[in-house]
Amino acid sequence: MAITVLTRTIHPMQNSTRQNSARVGLVNDPEIRSVAAMVAGDKVAFYHCAFYSPHHTLFDSAGRHYYESCYIQGNIDFIFGNGQSMFQCPEIFVKPDQRTEIRGSITAQVREEEDSSGFVFLKGKVYGVGEVYLGRVSAPDSRVIFSDTYLSKTVNPAGWTTIGYSGSTE
Repeated sequence: MAITVLTRTIHPMQNSTRQNSARVGLVNDPEIRSVAAMVAGDKVAFYHCAFYSPHHTLFDSAGRHYYESCYIQGNIDFIFGNGQSMFQCPEIFVKPDQRTEIRGSITAQVREEEDSSGFVFLKGKVYGVGEVYLGRVSAPDSRVIFSDTYLSKTVNPAGWTTIGYSGSTE
């Protein structure tokens, strides 16, 4: 079951689990994205929540969001969107995906040139099975920061990838 949060006021959510067990299909088939939560409201906060899905787990669409001590599990672009979000003490678990040879990526942030969106991961940990990139460039001005975060051997030493993006990254 997926959840969509669209709100104009401060909306806190605590101790909640969201899991999407949609059928597994082709990796890049938009009809089979298995989003566990889509967040498109402003000033939305999640405390001690968990999000599970094979890929495209958390669609952080738009607005300002705060995630504290949340568990997020996935493989390909599993935290994605154009939100302005802070992930405080996140636990990010990488699952292997047998459908593709492409190594997964944790983030696919879609920042436009003049906006203030971006993802900040602070004091968390990244671990799991297989290998993953911290992020995949999906727009020329994508912005993602991992600060004071434990990165296990699961993270590819290159850190970032441009798979699927042919534009400039300068």
